[in-house]
Amino acid sequence: MNFDYYFNFGANISIILIQNHFRDIFLLILTFLILFNLSKIEVF
Repeated sequence: MNFDYYFNFGANISIILIQNHFRDIFLLILTFLILFNLSKIEVF
């Protein structure tokens, strides 16, 4: 696997999201997924 490729790919996506002002939406989705995973861990 070429980890540099995936790192650059993710960096490009984050730059595009910031340029398109979707950073806040992305952070909301990210926090929602983290909270969902934490609640799933607490249930089990």
